[in-house]
Amino acid sequence: MKFALIGDSHAQVIFPNLQKLLENDGHEVVLSKPKAGWTIEKHIDNGLELEMTNSDPDIVLYSLGGNNRDLDTNSYKKKIKKGIDIAKKSGAKKILWVSPFYSFDQEVEDRHRWTHLYLKNKSPILGIEYINLRETSKDGHTSDNVHFKNEKYREMANLIYNKIPKFVILPLTLQPYKPLIYLGCAFLFFKFINKGDKK
Repeated sequence: MKFALIGDSHAQVIFPNLQKLLENDGHEVVLSKPKAGWTIEKHIDNGLELEMTNSDPDIVLYSLGGNNRDLDTNSYKKKIKKGIDIAKKSGAKKILWVSPFYSFDQEVEDRHRWTHLYLKNKSPILGIEYINLRETSKDGHTSDNVHFKNEKYREMANLIYNKIPKFVILPLTLQPYKPLIYLGCAFLFFKFINKGDKK
């Protein structure tokens, strides 16, 4: 599978670790763009649509939300929806979204919590797979109480990799063989029916 990874400052450490895991499993990372301080809106304003189209990913993983300061539901929904539409337009068949992490800086945590709750509650409607790492991210912080030590980021990369549902990857892998699978099932069904008739 071809992956596009779009993120913020946390992703600058997470994505290289995640990329190794994906590539070791036979997948390809066709786009990796982690930018400190960036939001989904900032990525869109800086050429995300063209980059995504040129990359032609099967799966898009967003690790964004930590820099979100737009706490208006309708306004934020439009930004998220645009990011999702760009991924779908590029040909992506699945979109994954990693939650904002826990912060011990109260002002930051208030924003993270709002964004997390919105994404978590709306993910079924938005059509995204939500990877919730809120509980996991309650330790391992650096002195700024927002970012994490390298070993914690490595742990997060492993968790994200393990949380990428196998039902996301496997169906996409089998897609070219769907007609053969359907024919095989039909053959077995009719064989079973004919066997019953002979009795």
